[in-house]
Amino acid sequence: MAFWAFAGFENLTFIIKDFENPKRDFFISMLVALIVCGLLYLGVTANYAAIIPSSEVQTVMGIYQLSQVVEPRISGIVIIVTG
Repeated sequence: MAFWAFAGFENLTFIIKDFENPKRDFFISMLVALIVCGLLYLGVTANYAAIIPSSEVQTVMGIYQLSQVVEPRISGIVIIVTG
């Protein structure tokens, strides 16, 4: 996940030419992306900690272990597909 987070923030630099006011707009988009990404990571971590007992945590499996326990919901699918 850390790699994709870095790659996503790096990709913000490629869209800077599309901003009307790059100094202001880049900072705002970076801040919004950081907040949304941080909330997403906190939510996944909180779910993982609440659902998987600490004695059963497999450090290599990560989110895959969580996906084996949680039933998919349509809202999650929509978020993943539109994200």
